[in-house]
Amino acid sequence: MMTLLAILAWPVMMFVFGFFPVAMALMGKADVPTALKAGIIPGIFSTIMAFYFWTVAETLTAAPAFMLAYHCVALILGMGASAFLAVGFVGFLFKAEAMPITANIVNFVGIILIILGLYVVYYFMALLPAVVAGLAVFLFGVACLAAGYSVLGKFKGGTTILGIVVINFLLALYLLVA
Repeated sequence: MMTLLAILAWPVMMFVFGFFPVAMALMGKADVPTALKAGIIPGIFSTIMAFYFWTVAETLTAAPAFMLAYHCVALILGMGASAFLAVGFVGFLFKAEAMPITANIVNFVGIILIILGLYVVYYFMALLPAVVAGLAVFLFGVACLAAGYSVLGKFKGGTTILGIVVINFLLALYLLVA
């Protein structure tokens, strides 16, 4: 049975499809410029979905909790979209000089996603699907930090990101059926 909180599966799925090529590139199994270019697709779709969820939240007047849930989803999608678009644009230009600043952008987005994930877990603590979605967003924040620090040469995070992608794919499937 699909509930209203199944909307929380969309940001998780978008981020899964965006982080998989990054994990493969960091493990040396994929071409780096091509993997970076693949980030533009989840960036565009996440941007469109963020605008959609924000406009839906603005039309809801009866249920403030649902409006907050839609705003949280829009904010999470918008933050993730900014990182994916930055990574995707660097993939099309692929200049080595742009990699450190892009890694710092991804690190910043990772910190914001960790905070948003913890906020979703705290605020919607009584609803298990929301806690699962908050955990997934938290894990993607960790994946952003792993990717950013890997590019900066401070951490080898390819397998860490791949593990987070697998876990979050399973969490997204749970959100779709819960």
